[in-house]
Amino acid sequence: MKSYAQAISSAIAPLSSAPKKKGDYVAIKVNPKAYEERLKLCSYSLIGRVVLSKGEEPWKILALKEKLQSIWKLNSQWRLISLGRGFFQILLNSEEDKAQVWGIGSLHLKPGILRLQPWTQNFNPNTQRTTNAQIWVRFYDLPWEFWHPQILSDMARGVGIPLKFDRATLEGDYGHFARMLIDVDLSKPLPDSIMIEDRTFHVLAALYGLVAAVALVQLVRIQLRVPEYGWTTQKVFHFLNFLVNGVRCLVFVFRRNVQKLHPDILQHILLDMPSLAFFTTYALLVLFWAEIYYQARAVSTDGLRPSFFTINAVVYVIQIALWLVLCWKPIRVVMILSKMFFAGVSLFAALGFLLYGGRLFLMLQRFPVESKGRRKKLQEVGYVTTICFTCFLIRCIMMCFNAFDKAADLDVLDHPVLNFVYYLLVEILPSSLVLFILRKLPPKRGITQYHPIR
Repeated sequence: MKSYAQAISSAIAPLSSAPKKKGDYVAIKVNPKAYEERLKLCSYSLIGRVVLSKGEEPWKILALKEKLQSIWKLNSQWRLISLGRGFFQILLNSEEDKAQVWGIGSLHLKPGILRLQPWTQNFNPNTQRTTNAQIWVRFYDLPWEFWHPQILSDMARGVGIPLKFDRATLEGDYGHFARMLIDVDLSKPLPDSIMIEDRTFHVLAALYGLVAAVALVQLVRIQLRVPEYGWTTQKVFHFLNFLVNGVRCLVFVFRRNVQKLHPDILQHILLDMPSLAFFTTYALLVLFWAEIYYQARAVSTDGLRPSFFTINAVVYVIQIALWLVLCWKPIRVVMILSKMFFAGVSLFAALGFLLYGGRLFLMLQRFPVESKGRRKKLQEVGYVTTICFTCFLIRCIMMCFNAFDKAADLDVLDHPVLNFVYYLLVEILPSSLVLFILRKLPPKRGITQYHPIR
C-alpha cells in the first residue's frame, strides 16, 4: 500500500528552477513551457462578474452555470471558475463559443447582473476597480406609442443593463419622460441621446428604392434600344414609375422627420402626392390599351389623350383644393372628404382597368389561334388587368376604412405594420409585377425600315 507522500508524488513536477530569497520575498522563475500550456487553456476565456444588490442571495456555482447554459446554449463543454469577489473565469473551447457569449453580452440574472469583460493575462480580482453604478435614467421626447416594456428595455440596453422601470413609466401615465433604473459603466462615454430605428419604414424605403432602380434601368435600356422615338408611352410609364417609387423611398427614409413637419398640410402633400402620381402612371396604361382597342376597331382615338389630361387635371385640382381647405380649416369632415375622394379616384382607376383591359382581352381572344404572339399578349393583358384592378380596389376599400375608423389610420407612426401591408399590396407588389410582365424591350428599328424624310 502506497503512503500519502507516494500517492501525491506523481502530481508534483520536477524542479525546474530553485527558489531564491530576495528581501522579504521568495523569487521563482516560471517555467515558460508550463506557462504557455496554461495560457493555451485561456485562449477563448472571458471574465464575468456577478453583481448583487443589497439583500440578494449569492448564486451557487452549479446553479449559476446551469442558468448561463440555458441562456448561452453552448454545444461544447465549458468551465466556470470562481475567482473571488464575484469574479468568474469562463473557459470556452472555441472562438465561435466566445463570439456567441460575447455577442449576448451582459445579463440580468435575477438575482444579480453578470457583466462580461475580456480576459487578460495576470488578471487579479483584488486589483479590479468598480466602474459601474446603478442610475435612474430619463428618456425625454419619447412618443407615447414607444412606451412598451420591450421597447423601453431595448432602449435602455443602449445605455447599460436595464434593471427596472418606475411605476409611472410602466403605466404610461406621465408622458413627459420615461424613467428606468440602469446599470451603467461609468468608465465609458455615456450617450446623450438614443436613435430609434424604424425598421418597418426602412424596409419599405428599401423596397421602393429597388422598384425605382428597376424602372430606371428599364427606361435606360428602352432609350438605348430606340433613341429615335423620343418620349413614347412606354418610356413615360417607366419614368413615372421611377419618380413615384423614388419619392416614396425618400419619404420613408425620413418618415419620422416628415411626421414633424408643420403645418400639417405639408405632411399630407408628401404622403398623398405620390399616390396621385401612381394613379396617373397606371391611368397612362389604361389610355394605351384604350388607344389599341379603338384603333383595332377603326374608331377615332383623337379624344382619348385630351380626356386623359382633363381627368388628371380635375383630380389634381380637386385634391389641391381639399388640401387648401384642410390647411385653412383642419376639421375631421374635410379630412374624411379628402380620403373618400381618393377612394373614388382609386375605384375609377380600377373600373378603367376592368373596362379597357377586359375589352382588349376579349378582342385578343377572338384573334385566330395561329396569330403570332396572341397567347403571350393575352397573358400579358390578363395578368396586368387582374393585378391593377385588384390593387386599386384594395386601395379604395382601405381608404374608406381609413376615413371612418381611427384604428385603420395609415399615415401615422404608430401603425407601422398596417403601413407595411398596405403599401406592399397597393403599390410595391403591383409595380414589381407589372414591370416584370412588361419587361420586353421594343424591337430594334431595322436599316430597311428607316426612310429619311425629304
